[in-house]
Amino acid sequence: MARIAPVDLTQLTGPGKDLVDAVKAKMGAVPNIFKAMVQSPAVLDLYLKANGALAGGKLDPKTVEAIQLVVAQSNGCEYCLAAHTFIGGKVGLSQDDILSARKGTAANAKTAALVALAKAIVANRGKVSDAELQNARSAGWSDGEIVEVVGVVTVAILTNYFNNLAQPEVDFPAAAKLG
Repeated sequence: MARIAPVDLTQLTGPGKDLVDAVKAKMGAVPNIFKAMVQSPAVLDLYLKANGALAGGKLDPKTVEAIQLVVAQSNGCEYCLAAHTFIGGKVGLSQDDILSARKGTAANAKTAALVALAKAIVANRGKVSDAELQNARSAGWSDGEIVEVVGVVTVAILTNYFNNLAQPEVDFPAAAKLG
């Protein structure tokens, strides 16, 4: 049961309604995370703007989803694991790719280095070792792309922490358990 009640969208007015309408126009529906997050239109606006800015960045959607998955796994966010497993599949990640990302790795060495860096960023609150940073650079990632990883991790943490606190009903297919 949700600990932060979802807003009745038929009763929503003002900035919150505009934000939810934009989500519905883009996604075709309003996932439960946003129905709860709109309790504070400012927080929903923050999330949407940050996510939108990162969508125009250097990292491709598959890499972003791999990062989202490792962060959700690290933070124990069942909602985000379900959502990003679904979205990851939509952007072309295989089930093996999804499970590998959740474990902090990938079949592709370049992606594996960035996913490992994202996992280290979460585990160490950004205080990664020189070797972890160099590993990403040696795999071919630029400093700009590494900076974007911090952005993706930060937005993921926002949603992970929100969902862990609010506990909205998961409205995506459940993610497989890791063995």
